[in-house]
Amino acid sequence: MLTKSPGLNHLPTPGTQRQRRTGPIVLGSLVLGILVALVGVAVARALSGGPTPAASPPTAPPSNPPAASAPAVAPTGTAPLAPSGSAATASAGTVQAPPEGPLHLPAATGNIAGVPVGYPHTTSGAISAAYHFTQALGSTLSPDRGAAIAHIVADPSYTGATDAVAAAIAGTRQRLGLPAQVPTTESAFFLGTPSAYLPQGQPSRDDVDVYLLVRINTYSPTAGNDVSVQMVDAPMHWNGSDWRLATPHDVAPATRTRLTVDPNGPTAAALGWRQLSA
Repeated sequence: MLTKSPGLNHLPTPGTQRQRRTGPIVLGSLVLGILVALVGVAVARALSGGPTPAASPPTAPPSNPPAASAPAVAPTGTAPLAPSGSAATASAGTVQAPPEGPLHLPAATGNIAGVPVGYPHTTSGAISAAYHFTQALGSTLSPDRGAAIAHIVADPSYTGATDAVAAAIAGTRQRLGLPAQVPTTESAFFLGTPSAYLPQGQPSRDDVDVYLLVRINTYSPTAGNDVSVQMVDAPMHWNGSDWRLATPHDVAPATRTRLTVDPNGPTAAALGWRQLSA
């Protein structure tokens, strides 16, 4: 169980799973390089349903969402949560059976403009970087802030990341009914927290590919509240001194849909998802 939670040219395009809807909502997703495997160009897509009464803000929404947070990823589909007793099978070679228990993520040793950096040169260090970078990119509704985060977390090979992130966040603001100009204070928020990871392939010393299941919680006076789960592809690359988000890979929509499940349900465990402890 997650115990703590502190666009890019081609941002990863995640699958999306709707968990609860209390009002019409649009999720703009940046396929964040690392965390979002981020390879897929950020796409903002509306995920709205029938008209419902405007929802009031949660009882304790962060008045000032963390400057750094996870990247939003463009959902490619929506699927109902799997029933709590359903079984799932992953195709051979797609997932690996994870060890028992949550993965404890090593802490960052530094901080750049509010973004945790400085991770050990290990597989768990790469996953920790993906977790924190995704959280930073996915939890801001400021295009300028998002671009600044992308500049910090994206590997130089991930060209166009800053512009892609800024554009994706601008699209999300529009779909949430928010003004293009970010006000000094606003009640709306977009919070993304990675809950589980799925290793992909065989990690090398300098490259680690993982998928993340990210819980997205959004609110705006116009769209109301919405909670969903999105899968993001987050390839990480060691640049010689730290891990950075690499260009996301192309992930088949069917694969995204199949792997986008409730992080805490039995289906996630059957597919090989392992929970994170930061």
